[in-house]
Amino acid sequence: FFFNRSVPRPPHLPITTLARDLCDNSLPFKRSTVEMLRGNTSLAVGTRDCATLFQRLLVEQLNKFDFLGNPLVIIDALDECGDEKERKSLIAVLSERVRDLPANFRILLTARPERDMEIAFGGASSTLDTPVRIVRMDNKDLSVSTGDDILKYTRSRMRAHFPDSDCERVAQSSGTLFQWASVACDFIINPPRGLVRDQCLEFVLARKANRAQNQLDELYKTVLSSLFPDITTDDNIQDSFRLVMGLVLMSYEPFSQDSLTALGRFAPSHTVISKERIQSVIGGMGSLMSNVTPALSSLPVVPLHTSFRDFLITETRSGSFFVN
Repeated sequence: FFFNRSVPRPPHLPITTLARDLCDNSLPFKRSTVEMLRGNTSLAVGTRDCATLFQRLLVEQLNKFDFLGNPLVIIDALDECGDEKERKSLIAVLSERVRDLPANFRILLTARPERDMEIAFGGASSTLDTPVRIVRMDNKDLSVSTGDDILKYTRSRMRAHFPDSDCERVAQSSGTLFQWASVACDFIINPPRGLVRDQCLEFVLARKANRAQNQLDELYKTVLSSLFPDITTDDNIQDSFRLVMGLVLMSYEPFSQDSLTALGRFAPSHTVISKERIQSVIGGMGSLMSNVTPALSSLPVVPLHTSFRDFLITETRSGSFFVN
């Protein structure tokens, strides 16, 4: 299960998703769960309380059966489950109640080191009966093979168009930052109008930085500058960029291009939000955003990675591309 800040999902969803997946994998578990839910409308479709759902759907049901092996539950990007208040109940369950699951279950969580999670899981490692291991991304055991993984990735994306030496150059330039390699490959393989792949390759490699965040920021600037070369001198281009991207970034539920166009009908008379204006901004941003082509106009437009959203809304990082 994964959270994505651009596509809000309620905190209880990992619990109900796990219960559903366990039903798919165990007929006895499924029968027991159905029997427990029958006639209990509140539990079936009403309550969103994480502690209640965890106890009734998982703990009580799992302790009736023996699951062979070591089932592994992965929850990715836990920090993108809303703000501290929204995810409080889920964090409490994951940090305090995992001991109630059968001993052969394993849970793997990934998250940025946000304050509430540092407090919850930092103390858990020394107090829970169930061992908790916290590993940081700068752990040498984790990072030793990252470069090899990224090289495999760049080869899989680029080898149809470039020699192996160019795949290695892109991998080396990533600085072991997978998101950099992903954006760079998308930009190179699918160049914006007016550029060819070889130009994009050299464009990207010539603008690398040292620190991880700076490296990503420079890459985002490289891609955006190729799409909007006159943004610093043309107020109309900057206004369109900020208007459209502002609508994309501010929405709690992501908008599609069709929805943005419909919303534009209610804009002030001096503000034009047409399908053409929306396309003029997002049309070439396929390496940074999802569903930006006209053929996908009914699907939600969202940044492919949270770091791109953070880049745009931080003026010191994005400069002319800043969206307030």
